[in-house]
Amino acid sequence: MSSVNDKLKSRLKKAEEPLRKPLSVPFKLDNIQKLDAIAKAITQHSDRTTTRNMLIEDAIESFIEDAVALLTDEGIELDVTDNSDFDTVVFPARIEEGYEEAFFNEHQWYYVRVAESRIPKIRYIALYVGAPQSAITHYAKVAPNGFQYDKNEKKYRIILDGDPIKLPNPIPLGNASPLAVRSPKYTTLQKLFTAAEFRELYTQD
Repeated sequence: MSSVNDKLKSRLKKAEEPLRKPLSVPFKLDNIQKLDAIAKAITQHSDRTTTRNMLIEDAIESFIEDAVALLTDEGIELDVTDNSDFDTVVFPARIEEGYEEAFFNEHQWYYVRVAESRIPKIRYIALYVGAPQSAITHYAKVAPNGFQYDKNEKKYRIILDGDPIKLPNPIPLGNASPLAVRSPKYTTLQKLFTAAEFRELYTQD
């Protein structure tokens, strides 16, 4: 199949998006100007369009993930029913932090914050690796009782069940802001096999 056909098919494919509700929030003018400048800089550097709204959404998602993890660590339960469909969590990783040694050689990943209520549903983990890869290339099955809480770190160490498995096709950042990969993202194994870019992994919450 030609690359032209591939491009046309990708345009025709409608990516799943979370349900959205319009929200009006006032911002200081200088913050709006800075957001626009950041979006412009990212767009020019990556050759992918990044907008002010993308940055705001990514920042809010990152804040929510961190806030939920912090409250969970403090033993504070949120009155939120999690009906999202996921069996996989994607964590950020950096080459310079020795991710290859931990993930591929030690068959584990650490240290990460995960809401305790989500752990029973997580069967797989994947890592988004920053530059120069800037993509998800492998996933791994979580071992039985693989989530081990470290009291000193107040985070989890995750033990893998065997070697990480290479994805048929790497999942690049695409149109998502780099802020989107700073916190865990919950998705499904099926989407790891079908997603063309990072945003397509998002599940409906």
